[in-house]
Amino acid sequence: MEFDVGAGVTGFSGAAAWAANGGSASTSPRLVGFGVELLDAANNVIASDSFNGVLNGIAVSSFAQMALAPGHYTLVATGIALRDTVLDVSLTFSGVTAPVPEPETWALLIAGLGLMAAARRRRSSAAPRTSPN
Repeated sequence: MEFDVGAGVTGFSGAAAWAANGGSASTSPRLVGFGVELLDAANNVIASDSFNGVLNGIAVSSFAQMALAPGHYTLVATGIALRDTVLDVSLTFSGVTAPVPEPETWALLIAGLGLMAAARRRRSSAAPRTSPN
């Protein structure tokens, strides 16, 4: 799987889960030598998963939180499938910030508020004044 990371993303973590064996019908493994690696644009391995173990027939591995710079990345799953299986991989990106308004946006906001204040002042000065009795 290929993906691009933009400015504002500072890191990621992830996990993979797959059926480890056939349950009561078979206890042989479904995948052998399984691993997940994250490659940068030059195809250098920058992260590899860590196997966490098997629970109720589901094997789990994970990526620890790590720094990630903007760029193009490829997530690669490797291994030998002995039988059919399902692989679920999830990535969580951190450091995503809300967009900052452009200077032109701020200028338009301030100009609009100024025009509203001027219109209000003009209306209040044009209204007939009554003198107190």
